[in-house]
Amino acid sequence: MIFGGSDPSNLTSKTLDAISEYNFEITIVLGPHFVYFDELKEALRKCKDARVLRDISNVAELMYESDLVITSLGLTTFEAFCTGTPTIVICQNELQRNLHQHLSNILRYSLHEFKHPKLIEFLDRLSRRNTRKEISEYEKKVCDGKGLERFKEFVMGLMVSK
Repeated sequence: MIFGGSDPSNLTSKTLDAISEYNFEITIVLGPHFVYFDELKEALRKCKDARVLRDISNVAELMYESDLVITSLGLTTFEAFCTGTPTIVICQNELQRNLHQHLSNILRYSLHEFKHPKLIEFLDRLSRRNTRKEISEYEKKVCDGKGLERFKEFVMGLMVSK
């Protein structure tokens, strides 16, 4: 689980609290500006197996070792896609929600905002190995090296529509 340098919506604690009922090994990566330590400590009390890492440089390596990444919509999303690690995306601000509207066709497991029941539904689906394998293969195809070309087409489309 990784929600950027500061996690301004405290999705780390909210998500950890929501998934604490599962018997997962959880790795939490905190950015250098994370400030919600009291809430995180409270959520950690409910978890059976969680480790917290702070401001690390080997995020892609951790993703390769993981069965699932839960993150906000940003560069980490696409890092996870490139590694083929099944990803649940949760938007945490208006900028990400706006971007989500344009990317919702490629984000198979994404939340416009944090919603506990929907997160649990996604976790239940992704608990199946075959589903994770399918999503892994799909995400790798999305990161095919043609992103700049698609981004250019997207921006040009926005300019034409205005």
